[in-house]
Amino acid sequence: MTTLYQARIFDYCQRNGIAIPDKFESAKSPERFVIVDESASPPSLLPQSAAIEKDLLALTNEAREAGRRVRLLDFKRCCELTIASDGKFKRFRDIEAFSNDELKHQATFNQSDA
Repeated sequence: MTTLYQARIFDYCQRNGIAIPDKFESAKSPERFVIVDESASPPSLLPQSAAIEKDLLALTNEAREAGRRVRLLDFKRCCELTIASDGKFKRFRDIEAFSNDELKHQATFNQSDA
């Protein structure tokens, strides 16, 4: 069974040309935070996701120390994050992160509401 975050992540990546490594697919259910390696061609998800900001920060620091250019995505709030000067995560911009099933449901709902 596909979890909400898994569906959102996989559909978002497919729509935006972001590669999903095999290790990511075999991992336990993906968590809400993911990191995209923008220095890869094509851009690629890092194999681990995070459930809490503390873990996201550790993964981000590790990726940056390895010389990767990264984007941080939050699939609960459907946004890209940035790290402020105080070290806290801040909403940078919204992303179209709903899964294809959610988008179909929303379209059906909007049609029936018209």
